Amino acid sequence: MKFKHRDKCVITGSQDLEHLCTVKKLPVFIGCTAELQNNDIKEDMEVYISRSSGIIQLKKLLPLDVVYSSYHSEAVGKVWEMHTQEFAKFIFKHNKIKKIIEVGGSSGKLARICVNLDKELDWTIIEPNPERKEFNEKQISIIPSFVEDKLDLISDSENTIVHSHTLEHLYEPSSFF
Repeated sequence: MKFKHRDKCVITGSQDLEHLCTVKKLPVFIGCTAELQNNDIKEDMEVYISRSSGIIQLKKLLPLDVVYSSYHSEAVGKVWEMHTQEFAKFIFKHNKIKKIIEVGGSSGKLARICVNLDKELDWTIIEPNPERKEFNEKQISIIPSFVEDKLDLISDSENTIVHSHTLEHLYEPSSFF
């Protein structure tokens, strides 16, 4: 497997990374699978800190298509439900644009809440492995892709970009911003 190795802080570019710990033979997929445990791909996870910025980050980056090889379930339970409802309220309070791009929209929970509150919204989800490929709500569309491959879409000033719990998954957050 081909890895990217980070030799400087992902945010500041400082070359002051210091090893914190290594978790040996960690399964690389971030969810549950129907596969036997013996079939899990495992790699050492090397955790470093940038002394100047305090940013904790991974040194060895696995290929995105391996880490995100299929849909992973998240946002289950009462706390997540409340979070999604509150985030929808936040979006409506601070946004006046009708065209929204959600990065890492996954199951589409946030999108469905928002388009049910405003039937004029045009909502696009960029997600590498969406739980579903289509939605009943005609205002929701999905682009099965990594956001890094669709930066041209999110740079349009006619869009509002939203994401929840996605930033920590980006290998190059500065490019995203």
